[in-house]
Amino acid sequence: MTRRCRRAPCLLTLAESGGLRLTPEPLDPQDLVRGVLEGYAGQAAAKGVALQVLGSAPPLLADREALKRVLHNLLDNALRYTPPGGRVEVSLETQGGEVRLAVRDTGPGLKPGEEERVFQRFCRGDPARSRGGSGLGLAIAKSLVEAMGGRVRAGNHPEGRAWFALWLPQAGGVYAPFTTEA
Repeated sequence: MTRRCRRAPCLLTLAESGGLRLTPEPLDPQDLVRGVLEGYAGQAAAKGVALQVLGSAPPLLADREALKRVLHNLLDNALRYTPPGGRVEVSLETQGGEVRLAVRDTGPGLKPGEEERVFQRFCRGDPARSRGGSGLGLAIAKSLVEAMGGRVRAGNHPEGRAWFALWLPQAGGVYAPFTTEA
């Protein structure tokens, strides 16, 4: 991912305009997820939230720094909304020629109709539940995933808890490098 811009508004603008320089490489999703989760271990322990990795998947094709940024954005939100004693799960699985990575929490979930809106700029959900943040994290996550040739969705468990999933291509197939430079 380009080093020119690390601030959220600038990064989002570059991603949306096709100005990011991404470097696709085969990545082991288990290693990447575990590495990112290690950075959250202290915060989760202090809050009494369990972090879990479930499942496995073959290597995926992505830009390492962009995917780490996506995971950080999803985990920041999950930990923000998960109450003490709750759980944040990151699951991995293969679906067709893609790797599905999902972050689920035991927080209050999304309001009906928020599933698409949460990926818009400055969306902060229900003001009564607002717990900080700029409202750009999920918009950035969506833009980065799409710039890597993937897709992202959000929803609720049947019991109302939120999940965020992304699909990225498996490594090893024939692919066109994803350069979003104009």
